[in-house]
Amino acid sequence: MSISLKNAVGDFFETREKWMTLLLLSVCQFIPIVGPMVIIGYFTRRFALTRSGDVAPDFKFDDFGEYLQIGLWPTLVYLLLSLLSMPLMLLAEIPIFVAMMKLESEPQSLAPLFGAMAVTYSLILMLSIILMFLASPMVLRSSLMKDFKEGFSMRFVFGFIKKVGFSFLLWLVVLWILAFFASLLGFLAFFVGSIVVSTVAMYAGFHLLYQHYDLYLERGGEEIEIHPEILKSAIRVPPLPPAGGQD
Repeated sequence: MSISLKNAVGDFFETREKWMTLLLLSVCQFIPIVGPMVIIGYFTRRFALTRSGDVAPDFKFDDFGEYLQIGLWPTLVYLLLSLLSMPLMLLAEIPIFVAMMKLESEPQSLAPLFGAMAVTYSLILMLSIILMFLASPMVLRSSLMKDFKEGFSMRFVFGFIKKVGFSFLLWLVVLWILAFFASLLGFLAFFVGSIVVSTVAMYAGFHLLYQHYDLYLERGGEEIEIHPEILKSAIRVPPLPPAGGQD
């Protein structure tokens, strides 16, 4: 199979109430801690359902608690990895500290400070991409299994990286670059546009992850056992009517 960024973005707009889903997911981004859990929970359910042959559901506030339960463990997995990466993030800021100390002795020279800022932000961006890359298979497994411990299956993580890791990393970089420039345009829409871009980019990132999971399975990878509650408690939705048909 081939990986498609077009499908990753376009699939978001294939549901009946896509604009309300976009609005509610964007609102969730403003909810501290709980919001990201709910978003991950919704994405997990949506992808699990579509891969089981069901119709992709829109976001429903009635399922808020269920999304939260699904998204709890993968969020904790990502937070733990983020904490472990903090020493590296702090080391990446050393060039700025050194440049600021030099600026005190030579206040007329700002070039070293700008150079240090460019180096630091480049390192932080690189570390962030690597963190996302390493965390993604863990988040994938822990979310589908609703289990914190299962997310740290090194056999699955290393197998995923070995079979599809290079492709996934390249697509992550492409997505981050496109999302960055799209967000700049979004700021022109009184900041609202950047939130919409962020929401769609998050979905596209998960879609690319699941595309690579399908590719991983195609290449003989280990299938993840989906927790039955992710599928069992979902609200089924009718399919969209055919083009030109009536509701």
